[in-house]
Amino acid sequence: MSIRNKLFRPSHWYSAISIAIVLFLLLVYLIVLLHASNITNLVKEKINIIVELHDEGTQSERDDVISFLKELEGVNDSTIEYIPKEDAVVAMGDFMKSLPADLEIQPFKDMLSFNLLASHYNESTIAAYKADIEKQPGVLNLYADNESVNMVKDNLQKLSYISLFVGGIFVFLSIAIIYNSVQLNLQSDKEEIKTMQLVGAKRIFIAKPYISQATVTALRAFGIAVFGVGLLVALLIMNNKSILDIVSILYMILAAIITLLVGVFLTVGITRQVVRSYLNQ
Repeated sequence: MSIRNKLFRPSHWYSAISIAIVLFLLLVYLIVLLHASNITNLVKEKINIIVELHDEGTQSERDDVISFLKELEGVNDSTIEYIPKEDAVVAMGDFMKSLPADLEIQPFKDMLSFNLLASHYNESTIAAYKADIEKQPGVLNLYADNESVNMVKDNLQKLSYISLFVGGIFVFLSIAIIYNSVQLNLQSDKEEIKTMQLVGAKRIFIAKPYISQATVTALRAFGIAVFGVGLLVALLIMNNKSILDIVSILYMILAAIITLLVGVFLTVGITRQVVRSYLNQ
């Protein structure tokens, strides 16, 4: 059996699967890294900023506040909404259950809710808007939640670190599997390799089938990784359609290209080094 035929063995599929796990984690890491700003911006634009109104305020004052909000740069006009205290009670039903049953004071007031564009959602802008809005007649307070944005950033950072850590472990495992697989193939092919050396075959000719198989293994691993990530993204979109607002085709292609190059260089590089060391003996 020739070297070329003997190289297509089940052990290469084991190598491909182990490398695929590394590439899967790398691809997830790159996708999260490249989309981090998109995810954060989406969260910013979904956070409601609440303007609490005085009980004694008039409808005219409320309309003036709404007009004032529409004039502010960065306010999404379509998100401005008036919420009467009765609706607030319904929306906060779980919170109301936690209050004493004999509480007679209404804990909520009439509110205005609006969202900012991501480019304007920052502490300094919100602080400036808060000072201006609270000066308007009929306005009691303004509340903005910045913890959600920080929490998303922290979780994205943690996910990236976890992917890198787990990926690092599998990188070492993949290197070991590739190294041992190539070594075993070289040992089993030593008679044929010796014959080719005796007839004057060049090293590049001897190494070529091993390099070719390493490339095939990398492509298999990449295909498995892309399939896994594609399935994961599809499941996420099925559960949350808003993910479509985050996903960038350009970023996905860029992440895939980087992952493919890493997979090929990792597999081919290790294989070339092992073959070179063996032929130098």
